[in-house]
Amino acid sequence: MPTNTSGSTAQYYHGVIAATKPVETEDAADLAKELATLRPDAPFTLDSKPSTCFASSTKDARGSKVSTANTGPKANMNALRFTSLNNWCEAGRKAQFPRRAERRRVGLSRRRHSYRGVTTVNDVNHESVRPTCLRHLVGMKNIAVQVQVAIDDLFADGAKFPHTLLVSEPGLGKSELVNVIKHEMAVECHTILGMSISHISDLNGLLLGAQDKDIVYVNECDSLKPEYQIALYLALDRGEFVLSGNKSGRSPQRIKIPDVTLLLDTNFEFSLLPALRDRMKQTFYVPFYGEGDLAEILRRRVLALAWNVEDEVLPLLASLSKGVPRQALRLLSVGHRVSRS
Repeated sequence: MPTNTSGSTAQYYHGVIAATKPVETEDAADLAKELATLRPDAPFTLDSKPSTCFASSTKDARGSKVSTANTGPKANMNALRFTSLNNWCEAGRKAQFPRRAERRRVGLSRRRHSYRGVTTVNDVNHESVRPTCLRHLVGMKNIAVQVQVAIDDLFADGAKFPHTLLVSEPGLGKSELVNVIKHEMAVECHTILGMSISHISDLNGLLLGAQDKDIVYVNECDSLKPEYQIALYLALDRGEFVLSGNKSGRSPQRIKIPDVTLLLDTNFEFSLLPALRDRMKQTFYVPFYGEGDLAEILRRRVLALAWNVEDEVLPLLASLSKGVPRQALRLLSVGHRVSRS
């Protein structure tokens, strides 16, 4: 976009563009040309009143913005005022802050072509760049097919997702799978770490805080104490839990709980009580990933973050990750941070 040929410097004060040096013109045509140079995207209509130049933004019958200017012979341009921050003069911005304007232009271009719309994050594990549907899962083909069959059947019956146990080594995507199931079922997910349940009231509050068909996700469930595991599967079986009267002399109270889905993940399947394992309708074993799958995961994450990465880098990072997506994403993040520094 052309800059101001008259040499006037545009200064910005919260939406007001003021010309510090007056611009003298011989007639209305010259002033119109000067205004068009400052802001060529706005059609200026000229008036014959011999006064100082005052440009403002209005709307015509179609709702589009039209700038008007009062001019006269040898008129001085005192101010350009715009009613919206979006109407700032791009030419003046480039003239005063050329590097900043270039950075903004590049940033807007990157966000416009990003994978999931506008994104300004640089975290490979940010919620906005993680997969949210089954077809975006890579390396879990068999699990994705089983989940899709269960979801199709449940939508037909109007039921909840079945209780599921996820088993794998650390970093293979158990939490990622839970996040996809939550979005596919369009329900809320209530997440808690197993070791953070230190009293039976923590477990009761977790179940009461959910609604029907919601997901209750216990991460690292092998750290649950045996008495809490027993209370958990008894509450799910009966659809209620019992509050004892303790020493107050009151009779025990039965409180109904919502019909929720229980998702458990663990690295050690046999650290759970057999009674709790048997109540899980499905058990998914997440495998290690091949180099091709890891390279595809990295490629999609790079597109989501709008990063500039050479094509030969991704297979190299995948070969160094030992089949673990978390390790591959960590290497990608470290490489991006080093290259930026």
